[in-house]
Amino acid sequence: MEQNHVTSSEDKKAVTAHSFDFPAELCGRLIGQRGRNVAVIKEKSGAEILVRAKQYDSSWQIITLEGNRLRR
Repeated sequence: MEQNHVTSSEDKKAVTAHSFDFPAELCGRLIGQRGRNVAVIKEKSGAEILVRAKQYDSSWQIITLEGNRLRR
């Protein structure tokens, strides 16, 4: 499952969001000890990272990355 949303195609800094399924057993590795991995990803990319449970299937989580996409 992937969902993409761009608020404005003309804006050079349009907000883009990508959501995808991620194995629940690997979420700890993605997040890192005390959130370290997520903090590094946010710092380097400027993106927000959201993790939420997938309804009706506890073996998967939904990861959403949201941020500005620079266009050249």
